[in-house]
Amino acid sequence: DVLRLEPAAVEVQRARGRLELALGRSGDALRTFQAAVAARPEDADAYIGLARAYVAQKRPAEAEASHRRAIEVDPTYWAAHNELGAYLLQSGRPTDAVAAFRRVVALAPRNAMAANNLGAALQMTGDLAGAAAAFEQSLAIQPNRAGYSNAGSAYYYLGRHDEAVTMFRRAAALAPEDHSFWGNLADALAATPGGAAEARQTYRRAAELAERALRTNPEDATSRAQLAGYYAATGERARAREAIERARRQQPDLVWVHYYAARVALASGDRAAALAALDRAVRLGYPGAFVRSGPEFAALRDEPGFEALAGERPAG
Repeated sequence: DVLRLEPAAVEVQRARGRLELALGRSGDALRTFQAAVAARPEDADAYIGLARAYVAQKRPAEAEASHRRAIEVDPTYWAAHNELGAYLLQSGRPTDAVAAFRRVVALAPRNAMAANNLGAALQMTGDLAGAAAAFEQSLAIQPNRAGYSNAGSAYYYLGRHDEAVTMFRRAAALAPEDHSFWGNLADALAATPGGAAEARQTYRRAAELAERALRTNPEDATSRAQLAGYYAATGERARAREAIERARRQQPDLVWVHYYAARVALASGDRAAALAALDRAVRLGYPGAFVRSGPEFAALRDEPGFEALAGERPAG
């Protein structure tokens, strides 16, 4: 018979598995969590840990089965539904993730993270209005910088640019060293009538903060791609091209590298390169709804092929 462990002993085992995952020892973590579920098969957190180990081992079918088993053993445990939703969203299945996160919200209606996660999944499906409502619900429960930023993004893509500016200002006020918030604020200002001058100043501030962040972590391809976008927006085209090419070498399959490559190419007037980069970003998971709605790509809307990559179909 399998030895039945007390909850405290299983918690020690789970902690060991989490440490092994953090250290990159996914094989050891897998064995640790397999032992945990064998010793205490009613423990949902052990199945969640096992699912994470399967993800690290690139075994998606088993990872999803473990997430769903965690829900089976404890159907009212909101964290199990949340973990499944996060897994589905990261796996490029936002519609399925919405269903999981709706269950989280039902089980934990006063949990700001639950509403925020639902908003993120809705946004990825293209339901921008639904996403905005979910982010507003999250902020009503617990205002925080991520909530403000996410609400700002939803408003931005809905064309509610003044409201986006307000949200991004609040996010930047709470995290003044985070260049992403300043870059988002600059984008919203650039889309607002009369906001061009302040947008340019804000892009420069974002660039300074991104440069500082990259001195600490030069391998951060996302920040380097964003920096390229800031340079492009302030007319520093050579620096923008240099930054985006370095980011592309660092992580060639990162969606944000191709998104910002499209912006850099468009700023240089190379529409063909911009479309090619944007197509690659969409194939890697960038939502077509954002492509359709984002003012940053308005100049491409008459280009052949834009409708297809944006998920549009010609009328008639």
